[in-house]
Amino acid sequence: MIFKLAKEMKIEDLEIYTAKSANKSLKTFNQKIESYKISNQNILSIRGIYNSKMGYVYTEDLEEDPQQLLAKLIDNSTVITNTDIEQIFGDKVVYKEAEKISTQKITYQESFDLLVKTEKLIKNYSDKITDTSGSYTDSTSAITICNSKGLNLSKKIRYFFVYLSAIAKDNNDTTNAYEYQLTRNFSSLDSRKLAQETAKNAIEAIGAKPCPSKKYNLLLKNSVSSDILDQLKGQFYASNVQKQMSSLSGKLNQKIVGEAISITDNPFIECAINNDPFDDEGVPTTTTAIIQNGKLVNYLYNLKSAKKDNVKTTGNGFKGSVAAKVGTSSTNIFIEPKDSSFQELLTTLNEGIYITEVSGTNSGINKINGDFSLQASGFLVKDGKIGQPVKLITIADNYFKMLEKVIKVGNDLKLDYSGVGSPSLLVADISVSGQ
Repeated sequence: MIFKLAKEMKIEDLEIYTAKSANKSLKTFNQKIESYKISNQNILSIRGIYNSKMGYVYTEDLEEDPQQLLAKLIDNSTVITNTDIEQIFGDKVVYKEAEKISTQKITYQESFDLLVKTEKLIKNYSDKITDTSGSYTDSTSAITICNSKGLNLSKKIRYFFVYLSAIAKDNNDTTNAYEYQLTRNFSSLDSRKLAQETAKNAIEAIGAKPCPSKKYNLLLKNSVSSDILDQLKGQFYASNVQKQMSSLSGKLNQKIVGEAISITDNPFIECAINNDPFDDEGVPTTTTAIIQNGKLVNYLYNLKSAKKDNVKTTGNGFKGSVAAKVGTSSTNIFIEPKDSSFQELLTTLNEGIYITEVSGTNSGINKINGDFSLQASGFLVKDGKIGQPVKLITIADNYFKMLEKVIKVGNDLKLDYSGVGSPSLLVADISVSGQ
């Protein structure tokens, strides 16, 4: 009915996008419940072309009068001054089948028991651990896209997320540490491993102090490398390149980093929660090589940016939120792992710093040119062995110049909750400011 109505109102093409989500979240502190929340949300987002301009409208009231919604869409389209051509996708294409989501029914008691069990394991690790906390999330979302060109798609995503933290004290020294696991299946959550890593990191950081200021070879923990890439993934978006908001403009098919580095966007990688057979424009997603052996070979495109460059979209047209306009986003973007184990990286490093955490990535990284200056912590490494913990140091460089100095790439790829990942990286000659 709404498509017929849109045609009568002279809307050329119309798309209906619905998102339904169901979330359960639980927080504990020192093995006691802090909060338990259940939330459900349904949102309808409509976009359509009127007088060659794309108008948008959304509502959380799924019973709202369609004619009023379309009238708002028309009003919104009239204020658009951008001359870029946007379109509704309707090509006849084949989509990869999405993986089936978990149908496990997890009770409140099961999730609570998981957190309490894990916190107990952390607390029992050492009497220096004074406080523990945990959080658990079970999130399910269902998305459907249909349009006036005959497109009718749907997908579901479900993930489980556990986050743990510990505070340790020894005399006047206080440390804290955290670990997390993200998975599509509740049964694969490894409470023992999470507890061991969280407790170990908190205890080993006791006694940390700044190290002398100079250039060091660094071993970046996989999560640290991911944190930095997360802030700079927009460098690879064609829309940013076209707006001169990326330092990679004009560098396609040029060597921009060391040959050890390859970066890929893969919507189907097994260890990630994102499994997207299509983007928010209804375009089939694809595995896209962005950097191959140091050479920039592709940008990530949505329909609009692809039309500007006269190329095919890579299926990266995503919304920042259901109510937002379609932009560009990666699916699962990561540095490709190699064969080196963590111990091999330590041995090759021999002497330097193992960086286990960085902070201030939002403000300490220039998202346009890639320069960064970040507060960091970790451990000195001597003779290939982890030693004195360090904190209150700053590491600084340019991201792409740093990737030119990669000595070895690890085999320990880890993706975070936003679909950004990296293995551990061994890099040379990074400026460190300490004492």
